[in-house]
Amino acid sequence: MGADALMVGGALCLGNLLLWLINDIPFHLSNGLLIVPAWTVVSAIARLLPGWGFGVIDELRKIQGSLFIMFTVILVVSFFTKIQLSTSRIVFLFTYLFSAFFIPLARAATRCLVIRLGSWGLPVALYGERKSIAMVIA
Repeated sequence: MGADALMVGGALCLGNLLLWLINDIPFHLSNGLLIVPAWTVVSAIARLLPGWGFGVIDELRKIQGSLFIMFTVILVVSFFTKIQLSTSRIVFLFTYLFSAFFIPLARAATRCLVIRLGSWGLPVALYGERKSIAMVIA
C-alpha cells in the first residue's frame, strides 16, 4: 500500500512537472493529492490490498480497471461540480498513464524485496512420488 501511494503521488508530481515543462504552468498539488487516499480506498474495495492471492495477470487487470474507474469518476465529479482538482485535465491524463505504469512496477519491486528478505510465502511440504514432486516444483 505504501508503494502504491508513493507511485500515485509521484505520478501526480510527474504530470505537473510535464505541464510545467510544456506550458510553463506552475505546480498546484493541493486538491490533486486527494488522489492518493482515493486510490487507497478504491484498491481496498477492489481487494487489491494487501496484494497476495492473485496471479500477475489478474492483479494487473484489477489495477488497470480500478485506476480507470477511479479517474473516470474523479473527472466526471469534477466536471459536474465545477471543482478544479488540479491545474488541468491533462495532468490527470498524465497521472493516470504514469500510475498505470508505475503501480504494477512498484508492487513487483516490493514483492521481490520482501521475498529477498524471506518474509513472503508459506512453507510447503510435498508428499508423493519423486517424479510428481519434481513436476510440481518445476
